[in-house]
Amino acid sequence: MTERYLHAAIRVSAAARDRQRVATYMAHLAVRHLKVGGPKEALSLLRAAQVAEPNPTPILAATVRAHEALAYARLGGASTKAMDFSARVMDTDTTNLPDAHVDDALKETLGLLGGLTWLHLEQPKKSLPHFAPVLEGVSSPHASGPLPPLTAHGLLGAVEARLALGELDAATVVRDLFGLLAERHH
Repeated sequence: MTERYLHAAIRVSAAARDRQRVATYMAHLAVRHLKVGGPKEALSLLRAAQVAEPNPTPILAATVRAHEALAYARLGGASTKAMDFSARVMDTDTTNLPDAHVDDALKETLGLLGGLTWLHLEQPKKSLPHFAPVLEGVSSPHASGPLPPLTAHGLLGAVEARLALGELDAATVVRDLFGLLAERHH
């Protein structure tokens, strides 16, 4: 969604007094700001989302925490707040979610965001385990369809982590896998 549509969705949801949707759209807007390099704006939007819905669903709560961790990491290197948020995200209880597929997708998303957070905190060794599920999933011969943006970020994160650790051969393998996937998905 473009920013304009997200603003409209927030207004309509607020008029309908649907706090959950207001918070969800604010979180989506925060993610857009994170993508274009606005971690301060993203944090403001994430805080506003928490105020709009003080009792979010487990999915929304975990998503907000994960993006908070990433925003804090982008703001200040190895900040204690980023590490605290990252740890809280990985401890998010997803057992009571209604759909097992959503549960798996949420865990994968949180894992990738955790890996990207550790990478921004200049902790490549801690980031690598978070990228493992993406590497396993995309190397499957059954993987098809467009490459999701978060998966692409995860693959690039894995390459960056391997390079930071001086593991040039492993980084090359991941980079080559990424290239093959890009060809397969076009």
